[in-house]
Amino acid sequence: GEIIEAQEPIAALGHDWKLVHEKVPTCIEGGKDAKTCTRCNAAEIEDLPKDENNHEWDDGTITTPATCVNLGVKTYTCKRGCGASYTENLPLNPDNHAAVTGEPVQPPTCTEDGHTNWWHCSACGEGVDSTTLPKTGHDFTTNGYFVEAKDPTCTEPGNVAYYYCGRCEQCYSDDAQYSENVIAEVEIPAAGHSLEDREEIAPTDERPGRIAHKHCTVCGKNFADNGDELGILDLLISATGEESTHEYVWDAETEHYKCTVCESKYIDPDTFEVVSGATHTHTLTLIEVDCDCDCHKYKEYYQCTGCGKNFEDEAGETEIEHLLDFTATNYSGNPLVVWHPEGWDGECVGFWCCDDGCGHLFDEHENMYVDDNSGWDSITYEAFGIDPENGRTEGDHTLTWVQEDDYFVGHYTCSHCDGIFDRNCNPVTEEDISKIALGILKVFTDGENVEHVLKWILPDEYPGHYECLDCGEVFNAALEKVTLDDLEW
Repeated sequence: GEIIEAQEPIAALGHDWKLVHEKVPTCIEGGKDAKTCTRCNAAEIEDLPKDENNHEWDDGTITTPATCVNLGVKTYTCKRGCGASYTENLPLNPDNHAAVTGEPVQPPTCTEDGHTNWWHCSACGEGVDSTTLPKTGHDFTTNGYFVEAKDPTCTEPGNVAYYYCGRCEQCYSDDAQYSENVIAEVEIPAAGHSLEDREEIAPTDERPGRIAHKHCTVCGKNFADNGDELGILDLLISATGEESTHEYVWDAETEHYKCTVCESKYIDPDTFEVVSGATHTHTLTLIEVDCDCDCHKYKEYYQCTGCGKNFEDEAGETEIEHLLDFTATNYSGNPLVVWHPEGWDGECVGFWCCDDGCGHLFDEHENMYVDDNSGWDSITYEAFGIDPENGRTEGDHTLTWVQEDDYFVGHYTCSHCDGIFDRNCNPVTEEDISKIALGILKVFTDGENVEHVLKWILPDEYPGHYECLDCGEVFNAALEKVTLDDLEW
């Protein structure tokens, strides 16, 4: 308890506060300050009031777009949800016109003018005038075409004559440039058969008879009572005479039944009277070829609508063997007219084609196939009027075309009787067929009176030349006998 030395009191230092945590007050809630003393570790928390000016603004929304004459307004809103907002003005927008009238581009049609885009702003006075786009007129040639009138048959529809415009895709009754004569329906419905009853004709010893049936007076087809179509030979009732040796077939050229045994007796299909002969009267129509290519031997000729034969004269006296010129050659010396056995896509009967000339296609009868909407790759059996499975039908014969070589005429074979027919559907033998040349061969008799059948050859390793199909000898273009070594490029 002894006092050694008197002590003087020392005043407290006070806290040395350090802010260790802060919650910033915002527009919707207060903040807090947390602090500790660096000397004694004392701690203290202080509440802070809301800060009405501490907002979190969004990116703003254009509430009034600027126009060519009025400022725009952009509004900013506090994202915390306190409801506070403010606005700012946007500068004038010369591309946003306040009072515009006008129309967009109106393309022209075949018969009506169009115009370019036009507009006018009554607020600022700016605008763009329209320009008239002239009406185009119809396209009946490049992408359109003309279709000739076709009468309906009993089973197939026909059509009126019309012009098809490739632009507006409408059909018109005339080819005026700005025609408005639209044809709503070009097809003419099939007429249906006009049937009459034909009674049975009893057979005799010398001729067959005919069964009772229904006959169409329009198309000439015959039908059973149940509606099944009857072939022309289905109508026959065999002759009753045991000694009768006559066998009758249908002769399309004379339109009579013809005896194949004596070839002199015919039967009238209507009266069934036996006649000693029958002739066919040609009904000729002038065919004009609208093509200047050398592949056409005749630019106009007459064709019989009954038998299909062609003639040089209107009287039908001089028959034409070939419509095409198989001797015509292209710039390389190759034949212009080439046979394609199965078409380009394998789904078509063969056809003739002018390869390096006009490009026209022809059926086996050398009739030109014309269709402005079809190319070579779309030619089908039906394009040439042929059933894809059964070929052509002539009487009771179902004929399929066969082309055996590129320089012989083809022929038909019948899938029922295995008979052979020429391209006019007349019965022939295999020997006959092998002798019918197309005309692309040259028959030449040399100085030793030897006949040569020459075919033009254009190989890669030699110039063009003739080769004899019989003896194999070689001739140059001047018909001089040479060897291949004599030929020079």
